[in-house]
Order: sequence, then structure tokens, then C-alpha cells
Amino acid sequence: MYTPEIYGGENQNWMLSQAPNNFIYSANNAGLLEYNGEAWMLYPSPNNSILRSVTVIEDRIYTGCYMEFGYWVKNEFGQLKYTSLVPLIKQKLVEDEQIWNIVSLEKWVLFQSFSTIYMLNTDSNQLKIIRAKDRILKIFKVNNEIYYQDKDLGIFKLQDGNPELIIKPNSYNNDNIIYMGGIDKGFTLLTKMGGLYEYKNSLFKKWNVKSNLFSNINVYSGLKLKDGSYLIGTVSQGLIHLSAEGIVLSHLNQYNGISNNTILSLFEDVEGNIWLGLDNGINCVNLKSPLSIFFDKDGFIGTVYTSKIYHGKLYLGTNQGLFYKDLEDKISNLKFINGTNGQVWSLELHDDKLFCGHNLGTFIVDNEKIDLISTIAGTWQ
Repeated sequence: MYTPEIYGGENQNWMLSQAPNNFIYSANNAGLLEYNGEAWMLYPSPNNSILRSVTVIEDRIYTGCYMEFGYWVKNEFGQLKYTSLVPLIKQKLVEDEQIWNIVSLEKWVLFQSFSTIYMLNTDSNQLKIIRAKDRILKIFKVNNEIYYQDKDLGIFKLQDGNPELIIKPNSYNNDNIIYMGGIDKGFTLLTKMGGLYEYKNSLFKKWNVKSNLFSNINVYSGLKLKDGSYLIGTVSQGLIHLSAEGIVLSHLNQYNGISNNTILSLFEDVEGNIWLGLDNGINCVNLKSPLSIFFDKDGFIGTVYTSKIYHGKLYLGTNQGLFYKDLEDKISNLKFINGTNGQVWSLELHDDKLFCGHNLGTFIVDNEKIDLISTIAGTWQ
């Protein structure tokens, strides 16, 4: 977990990328953050505005911010120096324009604002401009093709640099598209309100994700991982990990592994680590780790005195009482067993029964139920 105090920037991190030398870059409110695996370096944005986007392509780190976009390269001293691409524009930038996303395809680098897509030809160093008919919400690179959503018009595909409408907005309930991921002969769509769709062979199909996590969700970021699974970054509800079939694999939040519940950006590095650009900080997550963490931020479980695994459940005895959790349940938090308020001193197995030594006496535990068999106070092993 990297806090603003650790990396020397401000709270929000809007986009992440990685260089060929494995350095990590983040578009931060204070500028461009560089991490070499040991230390952080901050490069203020060219005009001291919030940096919104970053994408590394070979030796160039392309960035975008308020009324400005360009690239950084290392000088002979190993420091980044900035070159603006704005002078290449023959027309003026739209007033208050911000560059929210950057993607690349072959010799082209595309910078997206809400009103315009600027296409840089890296061979000729010339710009081609595509203006929105309404409002460009986001641009995507999928299966080596470029798509973007124009607010009320639908999804466009760039064909030889020209936009072509391919999907009308009623196909996805006219919701804001947060992410598009490539699949064979099509792509998946993730929308702001948690809708998951598959577009294949010109047909739309909505996924039925069986989880109450999606009953009231506000999605801000998404990512398809190399193993085919999906990450969904939310506003205030943390990170959801889905299998390629739409099954919830895990749910990370401030109580079990990440430091902030609003995920502004997601990135998978070359080693398979997941980087989270948060509303307050940066986290690096290893989803394949056999270890999981529970943060008792509100003092809910108290101080743990003893633990035991019994019939597929983890039981924790604390100074607040007895708690349990299904081992296979990667989503739910620990649950309190009613009637166990107080201090749990020991948990012991005998004849396939779980005994709980409590300051009220001794209980036999059966799932989430208890049976008091002795009232001798302060029972210990």
C-alpha cells in the first residue's frame, strides 16, 4: 500500500502504465509519478494541472491533462523531460479540454477528451482530429481495433481513421461504458451501473451475474486479466474479481486487503500483479496469493485470542466474542455468533465437537449456533 506521504504526490491516481524497464507510472493529481521498485519520483505536470492519463509506448511516456498533452523521455542523466504535442494542432483546443485516456495502435497514438480524439502519427509527427458529434465518454483498444462511445449515439469503430457507428445505445440500456474486453469474434462490455454484456457475431447477450454485489453498484474502472478473468473497480464498494464465466471469485475492500474503496484505475503488470489507482493512494495486489487479510478498522472483532478450523469454517475467539466465516466464501466478512458476547479464551476439538472456553462458561459450537454446557466462569483448556 502506497499512501500520498510515501509516493510524494496527491491523493487521486487516474491511470497507470508500465515501461519496458518495469518502472510503474501513475497519472496523479500532482503530476507524473514514477516508481522503480524501490523509490518514487514525482514530475509535476507541464502546466501544474491534474494529470489524467498516462500510457507508456517504447521509450516514451505519453500523458494528458488540462489543455495539454505530450510525452516524456529520459535524458542522459536518467531524468524525464517533457515535449508538448499541442503545437502540432492547427486548430485551438476546445475550452477547458482535458485528456482522459490514451491508447495506441501500430504507428498511431490516440488522445481522448470528451469532445475530441487527437490521432498522432508517430512516423510523420502529424495529428488527425476527430470531433465528437455529442460527447466522447471513453476510447478503447480491443482486438487491435479502436472503439469509442459517443454519449447518446452509440459505439463507433475507427475504420481507416474514420468513425463508423456499429452499435446503437439501446443495446446496452444507454448506460456509460466503462470497459471493453476482447473475446473471440467479439468483445465484452462493462457499464457504469454494473451491466455486463457480450457482443459476438453481431449479437448482444447480457451476463447474469448471480451476486447481490451487483444490485446497487457504481462502476468506475474495469480490466480483463491475462487469465481471462475480470476486475471491476467501483465507487465506494471496492474491487470485484469475476471469472471468465461471470462468477464472483473475490471482493476486496477496506476490511480485507485494500486501503480505499474507490478504484479509479486498474493495471496488470508483466508479473501479473494488479495495481490499483485509488481515490486516496496506490495499492499493489497479488490475487493469486494463498493469504488473505482482514482489517478490523472499526474494532468489530477486537483482539484475537484463539482460532480453529471446523467443518469448513474458520472460527475466531476474541475479547468481543466468537466469530465465524466459511472458508470457501471469498466475499462475506466475519459474522458474530449471537450469545457469545465477552471473552473467548480457547477453542478446542474433541470427538469431532468444537468446544468454546468463554468467560461465561463452556459452549459447544455447531455452525452459527451454541449450546452452553457449563456455567463455570472463565473456562480455559
